[in-house]
Amino acid sequence: MKFCTKTQDLLKAYNKATNDLLIELLERSGWEDICFYKYENGKLKSCESDEGTEFQAGDGSDDCERMSGHWIGEDIGGILVINEEWFIKPEILKQALELKTANIEDVFDYYDYEYEETEKQRPVLTFTNWYKLNCK
Repeated sequence: MKFCTKTQDLLKAYNKATNDLLIELLERSGWEDICFYKYENGKLKSCESDEGTEFQAGDGSDDCERMSGHWIGEDIGGILVINEEWFIKPEILKQALELKTANIEDVFDYYDYEYEETEKQRPVLTFTNWYKLNCK
C-alpha cells in the first residue's frame, strides 16, 4: 500500500512540476487567469495544476483573447496541444524557461522553423541554439 501512495505522490509532483513550467512560460508571455481542468465522469471540471490535463488562459485585455490547450491522451508531460495548432514537447518548454527571456511566441516560432527545415530535409537546431542565433 505504501508503494502505491508513494508512486501517486511522485506522479502528482511530476504533473505539478510539468504544468508549472507551462504556467511560468505563459505568465512570462503576458497570459493571465490560467486555469486547469480535468475530465471527471465525462465532464470537464476545474482542478489544481497537478491534475489538470486541460488549460485555458486569458490575456487580461477587455477583448479577453483566450488560449487553450490539452495534454494528448490526458498524459501530462507527453505532447501539449495549444489552440489545436501547436504540438509542443515539454523539453521545449523547459529550454525556453532556462533562457530567461524566451516566451511562448518564441516556442511557436521555433516550431515554424523546425517544420520548414524538416520539409527541406535540413538539420534542425535545438530550441536553445535556434533562440541564441536569432538574438532574441
